[in-house]
Amino acid sequence: MAFDKDDTDKTYDRAIKPCLKSLSIKPVRIDREEHNDDIDDKIIEELERASFAIADLTYARPSVYFEAGYADREIPVIYTCRSDHFRPKPDDEHGNFRVHFDLQMKNIIGWKDNAHHAFSKRLSKRIKKVIAPILRQQHSLEIEADEVRKFTALPLTQQRSVILDAVRSELKSAGYIVSKPERLEADWVGLISSKAKFRFVAAYVMGDASRKNLTQIAEWFSAGPLLESEELRSAFAKDRLASVSEDILICSTDKIPHARASVAFFRFSFNHEQRCFEGESRLPYMSLQRGPTSVRDLKDGLVFSMRLHIIDGINSALVLKQKLRQKLESAGGRPLNR
Repeated sequence: MAFDKDDTDKTYDRAIKPCLKSLSIKPVRIDREEHNDDIDDKIIEELERASFAIADLTYARPSVYFEAGYADREIPVIYTCRSDHFRPKPDDEHGNFRVHFDLQMKNIIGWKDNAHHAFSKRLSKRIKKVIAPILRQQHSLEIEADEVRKFTALPLTQQRSVILDAVRSELKSAGYIVSKPERLEADWVGLISSKAKFRFVAAYVMGDASRKNLTQIAEWFSAGPLLESEELRSAFAKDRLASVSEDILICSTDKIPHARASVAFFRFSFNHEQRCFEGESRLPYMSLQRGPTSVRDLKDGLVFSMRLHIIDGINSALVLKQKLRQKLESAGGRPLNR
């Protein structure tokens, strides 16, 4: 805002500052802050720290327009100005007593001298609307931080149990039939099948995120874990199977460097958009039925798509569930018409 003007200073002291303090918000007005920095650098620093900004356009200060635009890149900006600035004046040769074109469409809150209570009331209502999502985000971050503290305090065996429970819960929520495989090396498997589609998810909770273990996982699932599924055999026997997809979820409390995963999954290409490794595998028809029925059956097989998803650095069940939902949604993990 314009500093050292009688009306704008009064508006700040009698309306803006009390309004902010009543909402437990700390106001920062740069000319009233003690510092030893370059003033322009200090303004930018405070804007980058702020949760939101109030820009008063009275007197059309160029610096206010610049700072409001800079703030608007990242945070909400509430615009105010003296009420007589909404219409141009014939004698205002330099345009110092009006809102300029680029901000005229903003929902600006006007104020008048000696009407501070009414302005403060309107400003308070606007601020509450602006900070509502900020407060929700802060609340979510507090919950997340508490979940992290609880999770990291658990012994490793209990951390593993929490991860396993979260995986099972999210698979069921996504519509998969969840089971504990008897022969497969995974911890949980999930199935969705309907009409000509078949989806398979295998989840593995790693205790050691070494390249050796990652390579073993790739080898296990490339060898055809879908053979574990009687549902797949039944679907194939009825000749209603057109597409098969397999997603592997690798969950680890350790961070898994991309380079390490790339070496272990060298047969797969990395999809940067989906953040997963992709490839194809082939199930021989003889594996799905008792014997071949034609020459083609001896040569060909059922091609299915494979994707390997890494969820690493797990530090709470809450964050894990959020990431699992994203991965399962990208995998098409929603109930099909059964």
